[in-house]
Amino acid sequence: MTPALRTLPAHAVAFALALGGMAAARPASAGESWVGSVSTSPVWAAYACHERLLTRVCDTDKRLEEPGELPPVVAVCDVLHYTSSRGQSVTFIVRAISLYVFDRDTDAAGSSTDRAGRKGETLCSLFDTASRERIARGYASRITIKGCRKAHE
Repeated sequence: MTPALRTLPAHAVAFALALGGMAAARPASAGESWVGSVSTSPVWAAYACHERLLTRVCDTDKRLEEPGELPPVVAVCDVLHYTSSRGQSVTFIVRAISLYVFDRDTDAAGSSTDRAGRKGETLCSLFDTASRERIARGYASRITIKGCRKAHE
């Protein structure tokens, strides 16, 4: 622990270390690219983030197995509507899209990210912010689509 952190209260140290860990949790990957549009699949989940006193709290808004349709192609600036697991109508504006292709079989427990899949599978994330910094820190709401692919633009 650095001398500067030793002078802070224990809860402040834990918060500072957690923030530092989140910033480093999602390094750029050779299998990830930022795209303008993707073709969707019927397997998707939504994760909503909400402002709290000092940070943002994210939780599952729609699980992979819950019904709900997306348009066949989604592009940056599209406005999506879905029903949350609590029955609320949600409007989601797509500000950024990442496409991740697995280069090997990965499970979430053994991964440096929260991604899990088989070699060759694709995973798309639609984000409500265009800020790469907020996305990397886990502060963006997102829709995650399994089995997606890059749309022909």
